[in-house]
Amino acid sequence: MVKKKRSHDTFAFVHVSHPDGFKDKGTQNKIRRHAMGAAGQLRLKPRRNPTIPVDIPPNMTDITNHTQQWSFERSQKHVMPHIPFLGIYPVEISNRARQLIHFIVQVAGNLHFIPFRYESYSLSIADLTAFYLYLANAAFLHNHLTQQENSTESNKYLAICLSQVITRVENEAPRVSPGLIYTMLGLACHEVCCVAFVPRGCRLHAKLLKTHLGNWDRRAVHLDGLERAVKARGGLENIDHTIALLIFWFDVAESSSRDCVPRYAVPKHLKVKPPHKVAISSRLSSIIERLTQSGNCEIAEALKEFGILMESIAHISHDDELWKSSLKGASLLTPISHSLLSMPKEMIGRDDTSSDYSVEMTRITLLIILARLKQTFSFPSDELIYFRERFTTLLILHSGSDVLDLELWCVVHVALIDWTHMGAYVSRIDTLSKILGVEGPEQTFEIVRNIIPVDGLLSLDIAALSLRLNTP
Repeated sequence: MVKKKRSHDTFAFVHVSHPDGFKDKGTQNKIRRHAMGAAGQLRLKPRRNPTIPVDIPPNMTDITNHTQQWSFERSQKHVMPHIPFLGIYPVEISNRARQLIHFIVQVAGNLHFIPFRYESYSLSIADLTAFYLYLANAAFLHNHLTQQENSTESNKYLAICLSQVITRVENEAPRVSPGLIYTMLGLACHEVCCVAFVPRGCRLHAKLLKTHLGNWDRRAVHLDGLERAVKARGGLENIDHTIALLIFWFDVAESSSRDCVPRYAVPKHLKVKPPHKVAISSRLSSIIERLTQSGNCEIAEALKEFGILMESIAHISHDDELWKSSLKGASLLTPISHSLLSMPKEMIGRDDTSSDYSVEMTRITLLIILARLKQTFSFPSDELIYFRERFTTLLILHSGSDVLDLELWCVVHVALIDWTHMGAYVSRIDTLSKILGVEGPEQTFEIVRNIIPVDGLLSLDIAALSLRLNTP
């Protein structure tokens, strides 16, 4: 039988008027016993949690809906621990496929700037067919960066992708899904591939790796199918904004290489006004007014849009994230490029009027500057060579334009970008400076900057051109 504690064993009363009771031997023993007991409890180790062995069956049915099967057959030792988890994929993939994804997302992406790297990854893992195309591109990129010529792995994934595209087009027609539309765009890019590899920290010097994986006929088939699919959904406005921008950017990039009118109109969500009010210079306003009075309204509007674009980019150029964002660069440069490519183009000859010459020279100059600005965003700019040769031909065929200060602006900026025909450029700059009454390179550059300043954004070597102008 348990002996109950009595109150005097638990409590001890000491009267304030008789403090000697605190010194009583029994009271001291009670205090000591209570303190030592609390200290002993603190020294005790906590009890260990019990361990219960559980056997997991090889196939376990989901408790909620009894439909999803989870497989535990794969041994844990086969999963490579150094490959990080990059997301949930639309299909169970092999370790080799995980290596390819890890290579293109983290290894190659950290060494080189790959345009739209994050956007293409997020869109690919959301669609099964696009995911196989992503693996085909990853295998292709891995082989070339590691100097391997075997394309069997890339072709295997590409064959699966094409087979699924054919089946899905038949099942989903006429309104195919956005994921399938994105896959059609990817197939067109894959047929004739031009990849720009830009070493990190050296964004102005792109090393182009051109590899022809297919032919232009197959590419045209993919582009025609893509155009029909987009029209069936009501245009780019009715597609996911990211996919619409990628289609629009690729269409304008391809049209720039051939100087032809793009297939698609500018999507409404890209017709965005600058976030802050932009004022154009008085000299540019004068040029725009003269062009409008002579009936050249399209090029006058393009000059105005270009001036606003340069001012807007200069306003946010201090932000490093601007130059790393492919989507931001494409949304800024593509609409104005579309406008210039859509303008009527005439083959200028010696007998054409100076007005036609001024329009075409200005159009080509704006496309040259935009191509150079695309390099700053690390986009491919194959059209730059063609437009430079086109500008030189115009310069040789004609003696001058009716808008001399605009022609001076054009020749100076092309001379800063293209050094291969420097002699012809310097000669025309000297002639225009004398006609305008300009003395010295300093005044020449001052007039050019007062129209539309560009040299600050493109890091152009004005000092070298100034030295050439001073040399007799």
